[in-house]
Order: sequence, then C-alpha cells, then structure tokens
Amino acid sequence: MHVHHLEDEAFYVLEGEIQFQINNKTLLAPQGSCVYAPRGVVHTFRNVNGTNSRSARLQFWFTPAGIENYFEQVSRALTQNPPNLNLAVQIAKEWGIDIIGSPNWSIGN
Repeated sequence: MHVHHLEDEAFYVLEGEIQFQINNKTLLAPQGSCVYAPRGVVHTFRNVNGTNSRSARLQFWFTPAGIENYFEQVSRALTQNPPNLNLAVQIAKEWGIDIIGSPNWSIGN
C-alpha cells in the first residue's frame, strides 16, 4: 500500500485482470478498465490472473509530470543484490510517497 501526496494516478488495464485496493475498497479491473487514485488516497494493485501465471499489463498516468525520475531512482535501489528496501522507502519519501504497509486482500467490495 502506498499514497502519493503530489500526484494523481490513473491506470488502464491493457491485458489481463488486476485487483485494486483503494481506500479499503477492492475492485477487479478486467482488460479495458480504467481506475483512478487521486493524490492522498492509499492504494495498491496486483495481478489476479489465477494460478496459470498469465501476465497482465498496465498503463499508468500521473499528473503532474515528473514522477518518472522517481522510478529511475527507486529502480536502482530495488535492483541491487539484495534489494535495498530501506533506500527505496527513503527515495519514496523524498518524492512525496508514503509506503503504508501490506494490503488486506480479504477486504470486501
């Protein structure tokens, strides 16, 4: 779970099915769905294509622009061996993103 304090985020499901959790509500988004998470709203998502390991693809939009630089920075921390999770959380904080914790996928719609 995480929250962006500076950006709104939108997702478009290009392929597969994604489960989103936004402010303690869950929803399933099949291919062609668009989901919106405004700034300040806790959210996360996962691939729910079952046990067949099918991939899912998402397109993301952020407004305002600029967060692409965050992804460049955090990817360096997460591709270290082992991944440097403390550094990733620190980088997120610098970009106005709070890592909240693990989602509760048993929450109903």
